[in-house]
Amino acid sequence: MRVFVAGGTGVVGRRVVPLLLRQGHEVTVLVRSAEKAEAVSQAGARAVEVNLFHPAGLARSIPGHEAVVNLATSIPPFSRAVLSRAWKLNDRIRAEGSRNLADAAAAAGVERFIQESVAYLYADAGSEWIFEDHLVRPSVITASAGEAENQARRLVEYGCATVVLRFGAFYGPDKQSFLEREDSVGAAIPECARRIAGGRRRPAASSRPRRQGRPGPQRDRGGCRSGQA
Repeated sequence: MRVFVAGGTGVVGRRVVPLLLRQGHEVTVLVRSAEKAEAVSQAGARAVEVNLFHPAGLARSIPGHEAVVNLATSIPPFSRAVLSRAWKLNDRIRAEGSRNLADAAAAAGVERFIQESVAYLYADAGSEWIFEDHLVRPSVITASAGEAENQARRLVEYGCATVVLRFGAFYGPDKQSFLEREDSVGAAIPECARRIAGGRRRPAASSRPRRQGRPGPQRDRGGCRSGQA
């Protein structure tokens, strides 16, 4: 099968493309730089320099492919993920980029379309199991993933078999946000372990009188709460 992959140079795409090639598929990967094109070529796939935000380029690139896989995202670094503005490019990719890709796939008569999404779209179910038909309640950050899903679903009207994959958390040695999260969590673990083991940090010398009474909860630099059972 001839497969067109958007996001094929990302963390997930770098795993997916080799798997497709090993299964005998002919793979074309969307790239935006000569460096990425070289890496794709060395992996055995064909690279095409085109931008998700350029409908005309996609309309020229997708015809001749039987399947399209959209893995394109731009997840911000863990240190900036709490800032809504840090998600602007990712939101644009999932909304505008996914729409352009779906339009090109429909015009080209693609038989199968696979869209990446996230499981965080689901409403909290507490301790209950969450199934595919569970209530969806997007947040500000995940709303664009819902838009990407909608773009993929409308291809059903054109006779295209559409699959939406709602992924969980990603981790790996080349996932930047995971490495940052691992560093921040790793810094807290030794201090938490010391607290659990019953260790106590020796207070610095001070001439100020100590307050009498039961100490309240305090937050250490490592992220643990002390003073609690």
